Amino acid sequence: MAVLIFLGCLLGGIAIGLPIAWALLLCGAALMFWLDMFDVQIMAQNAGERSR
Repeated sequence: MAVLIFLGCLLGGIAIGLPIAWALLLCGAALMFWLDMFDVQIMAQNAGERSR
């Protein structure tokens, strides 16, 4: 199921015009939410590192 969530988010993000890096960040958020491990601080750190 995790593979389907990853592929769905990745392809969906790219389909709506997100850059690949942001689509991968969206995939990470979706998988963290699915596995009940979502943490806003981790997402903020990853977004900060990827924007440089």
